[in-house]
Amino acid sequence: MTVQTKCFIELSDIVALRFDCKKCKTITIFPVEEFRDMPHICPNCEQEFYGFHDNVTKHTMREFVKAIRAVNAMTEKGGFLFSLQTSGPST
Repeated sequence: MTVQTKCFIELSDIVALRFDCKKCKTITIFPVEEFRDMPHICPNCEQEFYGFHDNVTKHTMREFVKAIRAVNAMTEKGGFLFSLQTSGPST
């Protein structure tokens, strides 16, 4: 017998966005419902997260959050549920 465990998350399970600074390991968390824009620099060590003129990164993050919100609204009103399969817990 083979046993498989699969992990799924609904977009409604995503309640915050977390940014980890690669340099100093500071963690910055933004609630999805309050997210307006990603930080340009780490609030602790001022490590740049992306190039100042890199509007693609900022735009992509805003569109990602907008898509999460839109799919959540569709599933609340629609006749379907949507979830993402994850790779499962790390070992």
